Amino acid sequence: MTDFFVSLRETFSRRIPVFVLMNALFFGSILIGALLAQDQNFLFYVLRMNESIFPSELSDPLFMVVYIFLSNIVVSAFLLVTLTGLLFFAFPMIILVDRAIFWGALLNLLSTPLFFAAFLTIILEGMGYVLASIAGINLGLSWLKPDWAYRAEQISRIRALKKAIRECIYIYVLVTMLLLAAAIVETATIAYLG
Repeated sequence: MTDFFVSLRETFSRRIPVFVLMNALFFGSILIGALLAQDQNFLFYVLRMNESIFPSELSDPLFMVVYIFLSNIVVSAFLLVTLTGLLFFAFPMIILVDRAIFWGALLNLLSTPLFFAAFLTIILEGMGYVLASIAGINLGLSWLKPDWAYRAEQISRIRALKKAIRECIYIYVLVTMLLLAAAIVETATIAYLG
């Protein structure tokens, strides 16, 4: 177990510059989305795209936590943000910015008390997606430009990809914890406000 946490720390410490960049990109894009939402046409587009968030059966809090968590980790984090990095390392950045602009536009519609109620969910879920994007970028760079992914090492593309997959697993431990916490907080917020 100690080896796992040492590997996790080493993996994360090698990616700190990317972590800082992706955080600035994500949370900056939320601000841009909020500013863009001042335009009524953009706001109308965002509202049309977000007609129904949850199925009507989500009245049970446990089921709601599981539903939110699974949709966030499987669809949003893994399929859209991380796995797209295998195609091209910049795709996770593009998808992350798109999602953040969308969130910013939706957050612009909230009153101040509702914004503060959603704030912790935004931070937790956003950090989960940022980490998922780091895993995707690393996966893409590992086979496209292994020397960019692993500067100090001269390794083959196959070896770099295997190492990136192993690091992706370490990163996904953090992603899982963040998105599970976000799902719990989101469900509690919805139950409290509803």
